[in-house]
Amino acid sequence: MAQQTQPRIRTYALDNLRTFLTVLVIFHHAALAYGGTGSFGYRSPYHPPGSSISLTAFNVLNQTYFMGLFFLLSGYFSSIAAKKRSRMMFMKEKTKRLGMPTLIYSLFGKGTIRAIVAWRTTQASSDAILGEFWQGIRSTRGAGGPTWYTASLLAMDALYTISRPTHFSSPKETTERSPLLSEQRATQLGASPSSPSCGQLKTSHVLLALTLTGISSFVIRIFYPFGHTFVPLNLNLGYAPQYILYYCTGIFIQRRGITLEQPCHPRTIALTGVMVAGMNVLGFVKVREVTQKRGTLRDVVKLAGGGFNIFALLYSLLNEFVGFMLAALLLRLSHTPSLSKHWTILGVDLAKGSYAAFLVHIPVLVETMTLFNEEAWKEQSPVLKAAVVGALGTLKSWSLGLALKWVVEWFGWKGYL
Repeated sequence: MAQQTQPRIRTYALDNLRTFLTVLVIFHHAALAYGGTGSFGYRSPYHPPGSSISLTAFNVLNQTYFMGLFFLLSGYFSSIAAKKRSRMMFMKEKTKRLGMPTLIYSLFGKGTIRAIVAWRTTQASSDAILGEFWQGIRSTRGAGGPTWYTASLLAMDALYTISRPTHFSSPKETTERSPLLSEQRATQLGASPSSPSCGQLKTSHVLLALTLTGISSFVIRIFYPFGHTFVPLNLNLGYAPQYILYYCTGIFIQRRGITLEQPCHPRTIALTGVMVAGMNVLGFVKVREVTQKRGTLRDVVKLAGGGFNIFALLYSLLNEFVGFMLAALLLRLSHTPSLSKHWTILGVDLAKGSYAAFLVHIPVLVETMTLFNEEAWKEQSPVLKAAVVGALGTLKSWSLGLALKWVVEWFGWKGYL
């Protein structure tokens, strides 16, 4: 009698994780306008960068892991897709999925944002608004807005096809065409939570990778501190080592059959926590030395942004070690029964709109921000403003994203969103 195999359980863990990360990106950018730290296309005149400690901490903490997790998931699903695609077919579909949205947004995104700001904040005439739109188009340099991510991911996928040709199917082996897995919703068929692990990342490898990545970021920021970007991709070079590490780790995890539920042993996270605590103690000691010499926290933040100094080194290392801890925690939480259920609202599958919402969220946020009268609510808490704008921006981004996806697919252009 043939042995019966236990059917695998359908889980929406990775769908939901990407949905959560997309929502987090929207709130992250909403915080930038009201006193957070980072670059954005619009800022409240009453909340200069870094003026809100809470929103600044929110931005800094997010930066440690959220985009890295996006790259890890992308590498994971690119590895799955490689097994069922020739290199040419893989890149053709990646170019359609990543390249075309990048091109369209980069051409029109900046102009759209300038037009929205002119329309809402200066009561400009239609000619002036159109002029701002065209000025935005003419001033575009490289990937625009959130498409720095899609452009960078496309570059990594291209390098993957060149550097690892054995991961891909040959043209003769490629069977009936099916949707590229890395471009589908991240729904996976996985083992139940009680199933044994297929292996884990070694603790020594994790700590070494995080250390080398942090040092690499530190070295890059000596020459290219915060504010400098690699123009074709508009990529902040200081974070590039992390993104590369996570993308490659996603491929490694998939190829080795390591579960995303718990890719490393708990002791790895514990050791990472000990190192984070030690670096924080050293950081507090050094900050105290600066303040005793009549320096300010603003001076410390500026030093952490780059250059050959202890604060820049500590920030680079903490960004990697803290980010790893949070990423591992989110991967674990996303696979719990309560968080791996199918997320829908009014029967709408939220995961279907996450990519499109990600692409359109910055113009939507700017439109939402300029909808409010800054003078009327200038006394309100910046945290409250960011929360209100983030919530409205999320709702509007998903609505517009789903509508845009429906229109694109109605015209027969499937695979772009």
